[in-house]
Amino acid sequence: FRLAKRRGVEWPPIWDPLRRLGRSHRAPARAALPPLEIRAFGPGEVWIEGQLVAWPEARKAWELFFYLLTVDSATREEIGAALWPDAPPARLTGQFHSAKWRLKRILGREVLVFREGRYAFDRRQPHWYDVGMFEEYLQRARQARGTPEALAHLRAAVELYRGDYLSGWNAEWAVDLRERLRTRYIEALLTLAEGTLKAGEPQAALAWFQQALAADPYLEAACLGAVRCYLAMDQPAAALALYRQYAARLERDLGLQPSAEARALYESIAQAKNRSGS
Repeated sequence: FRLAKRRGVEWPPIWDPLRRLGRSHRAPARAALPPLEIRAFGPGEVWIEGQLVAWPEARKAWELFFYLLTVDSATREEIGAALWPDAPPARLTGQFHSAKWRLKRILGREVLVFREGRYAFDRRQPHWYDVGMFEEYLQRARQARGTPEALAHLRAAVELYRGDYLSGWNAEWAVDLRERLRTRYIEALLTLAEGTLKAGEPQAALAWFQQALAADPYLEAACLGAVRCYLAMDQPAAALALYRQYAARLERDLGLQPSAEARALYESIAQAKNRSGS
């Protein structure tokens, strides 16, 4: 019909119903799927249009989902070694496909792709992933090192960290990644705190150092950073109290003492305070 129209050919009126019938059988346009909001910092959640996706009896389906978010791709054997390390090979195929089917049913879409013998998360899916954004902000901070923009990127990164990665999950691959992400988080906090203190904002820097201490109560760098913040705010008594709490915790829990550098700093603050009589 289009070709006839371009050539100026008129079709008889009797053909109109046929033309309309052809139009009605065209495949409808595929509706855009709502994006997935994936939160792996904390217990592990997926949200769709503001609703938390429930997964009461599909732990392995979720584990498959989050595992493939952490790797570029993996063979079925690699997935089996990570998710079902004790399963006999004869059962592995069935367990894998059961988890894959459950995942598709729960999310209402296919989120995995298979290419050249390897499975991967389909990153063409509309999605937002907190761990991916965390890594992206850290990369931007490294590229902007030494600038105010770097501090802004670090702040955005640490604000995404709402808890340890997949807290409560005991799979070896998840535990390993949890430790790596936690280390990056603490490093980001220390860098952010140091940069903020250097920028002349000790009160704000103190909050970041305290957040690092909350993540690792035995971290001397965070303790000494907080001490320096108190000194910058002319609060030596608070600096000494914080140090004493830290030293007591270290002795009580680990049977250790602060470093010689930390003890020397404490002594110098205590002596200065005594001389001033404050």
